[in-house]
Amino acid sequence: MISMWRSWAWSVLFLVASCSSTVTATPIPSTPIVETAGPGIYRVPDDRPMLCDTISYAALKDLQGEPNGKPEITKTGSDPATVSGVRCAQQLDGGLISTHISFWTKVETARSQYDHHRDDVDKEEGKMTERPGIGTQAYALEHKLGGPTSPILQMQVQDSNAFLKLRLITDKPTEYTPDEINALFDAMGAFAKDVLAELPKA
Repeated sequence: MISMWRSWAWSVLFLVASCSSTVTATPIPSTPIVETAGPGIYRVPDDRPMLCDTISYAALKDLQGEPNGKPEITKTGSDPATVSGVRCAQQLDGGLISTHISFWTKVETARSQYDHHRDDVDKEEGKMTERPGIGTQAYALEHKLGGPTSPILQMQVQDSNAFLKLRLITDKPTEYTPDEINALFDAMGAFAKDVLAELPKA
């Protein structure tokens, strides 16, 4: 039964990811928070896949358990002159977490990507909530493809020239309450902060 659920989770993760591909959008004006232009503070690591091995999942441990096995790693970014990235998909005891890290060459492009997903893409996929205090700006949503006992939770974070896209697919026998969903989003936010803290070290 567990193996069947894991197969379903990986299939859903692929479907959701394929429906939310990165698009180079025209910058959308937004309120300046920290940086609004320039190359940003994050450089592209020489070994992007190595990031997947340095990510700590401690922030998710209490609610989702320990990582199981090695992450599935995919390099992303077809034009290094614009963006380079890596996607890490990690099985946990209680779910599956995908972490997509993109390094844009310009802060304004990272901001426009964030605005594009928030205003044009993800608003069609579920109800969004702003999550202040995570990076420069962040929002979360519960994807409409999820169910009451198997939600699909997403979080997008922009910080300087970095853009994080997190997706957590989890499952339990009984329906998740709003408080439980919010606790998972809080854990994802703490996890996102840990990921951002690792980027300058790569």
